[in-house]
Amino acid sequence: MMKYFSKDEAKKIIQDAFNFIDNGKVVWKEMEFFGHPGFYFFHTKKELEQKIESQLVKDKYNQYDLCYIMNSLIKFMLSKYDSHTRILFCEERYLPIELKIEDNEVYIINVPSKFNKFKAWKVLEINGVIVNKLLDEIEEICCYSTEEYLRTRQVSILEDIDMLRTLPSIDSTTFEFDFLVSDGENSEVISFDINNLVDEVEESFLPKNYSYELINDCIVIHYNSCRDKEKMKDLIEKINKTHVDKYIVDLRYNGGGDSSIIRPLIEFLKGKRVVVLINEYVFSSGRMALVELKKIGAYVIGTNISTSLNAFGNNPSEYRIDGTDLIVKKSSSYFLYDSDYNCTSFSKNNFFEYFKDRKALLEPVFISPDLEVKETVDDIVAGRDIQMKMAFQYLEEKFNGKSSV
Repeated sequence: MMKYFSKDEAKKIIQDAFNFIDNGKVVWKEMEFFGHPGFYFFHTKKELEQKIESQLVKDKYNQYDLCYIMNSLIKFMLSKYDSHTRILFCEERYLPIELKIEDNEVYIINVPSKFNKFKAWKVLEINGVIVNKLLDEIEEICCYSTEEYLRTRQVSILEDIDMLRTLPSIDSTTFEFDFLVSDGENSEVISFDINNLVDEVEESFLPKNYSYELINDCIVIHYNSCRDKEKMKDLIEKINKTHVDKYIVDLRYNGGGDSSIIRPLIEFLKGKRVVVLINEYVFSSGRMALVELKKIGAYVIGTNISTSLNAFGNNPSEYRIDGTDLIVKKSSSYFLYDSDYNCTSFSKNNFFEYFKDRKALLEPVFISPDLEVKETVDDIVAGRDIQMKMAFQYLEEKFNGKSSV
């Protein structure tokens, strides 16, 4: 049975969660962090209290209501500056469907095999609600500095059972999701019963992290996540035996981790011919890996990534909200890059003092690919890796003086 909280209980839950964001102590790698560096930098505590009062307009609230309200309040407080701090569910549960936004329309790119004919079809409605209305509701709870991050969060929430139920237009008690889809001429409904999700999407091909391929005279390194130092060491030992000087580092889908892990690879790649592949899923420490590769002269192909260079981040711990399935993730650092891509981090101890008269430095700064190559819905459905193809073409034309295409 769904648990409900009174207005006063809901207010207390929100205040406790935000007290953790502002003051919660985090110990990570023998380092201590004391709260979010700038939670009250852009808006005062009084402004937040007034905003909370304006949001609590009902007599009772369930965890889905609270999740949406708190995320909208976090957006009010941190806006484009912090995509890390948010409220989410302890267990992520996804519908067996993968989506992509292209030209402001939502398309299916992967579904269980029995629904294969619906790949590349457009999603018009979910549970009778026009999908653009749902996208607008998601934007209300999404802190983003890049359109790419907004789009990835929007499709992620449309696929996420519990986050989808937080949206005001979706009944939070529903157990069934009906997707009205169309190919432009025909319309059909795909239904998912969350109590009977026996079908899974066809496995999307994502190479194993730290894997590599030797293709012709080039090594393709897949670096999907900034984790596991030992695997990085093993990778370098293996590729060091190949004696090639052309490399493609595939950073696509690298959502972060520990930014220090890539350093041995950077040292190894210095002086070599390097192309980096990025897409809209590169986030957090993934962008730090991109910066380090850019600093050694790598040529970057793909799309804009999901974060600005200057941003809050580093959230190694979480706070569990009693009586719910919700957790709070908060940033513990602010990262500032200069024009030479050198990074300085700030904690709550020194953030206010440094930035109180330098607010302009907090404006998002972006890093873009040298060559923009976007994957379309048709490319993905057909299994065409156009970004990888362009990386090989660039290496061939740049260093062999001819085209491989």
